[in-house]
Amino acid sequence: MKTSTAPDLSTPEWDKVFKPLLFDMGRQKCVLLLGPELAHSGGRLLREQLRAQLDQQHKEDIAHFHERDNLFLFHNKAAKSEVQRAVSLFYEEAKPDSEVYQKIASLPFALTVSTTPGHFLYQAYPKGARAQFAFFNHIGQNDEDELDGWGARSPLAVQPVRLVP
Repeated sequence: MKTSTAPDLSTPEWDKVFKPLLFDMGRQKCVLLLGPELAHSGGRLLREQLRAQLDQQHKEDIAHFHERDNLFLFHNKAAKSEVQRAVSLFYEEAKPDSEVYQKIASLPFALTVSTTPGHFLYQAYPKGARAQFAFFNHIGQNDEDELDGWGARSPLAVQPVRLVP
């Protein structure tokens, strides 16, 4: 069983950083932003595992990979569609280390934005206390009309990246 030590509340960092952060969190004035580096499995980033799988199975479909931005260019629409399906399947089958997501789900953030494809954060909320979940859809309807009433008791998790159905 892991044990943790209590934070030292007498440090300058506590007064300058953590105390104001907790104050703002308590008043719902903080947004938690989660990037793709959070998703790990077996000690490796999921995006690195995905990249390796795409290199093995779809190298001929990918015209170029922008390493810095983690973006792909494709030879044509058919290749793009094929890789999109592979990425969706990868994230549906992925089993990331869930402990970090469970800890994040227990934090009192009214609004969380996750840029990792997959529903890992949403699944970490307890079944009876799940956050409202929304994603941006550039084609068709968005969820904006259905998102009234979110706050500390009913948090909102937004995901600007949506998996292709």
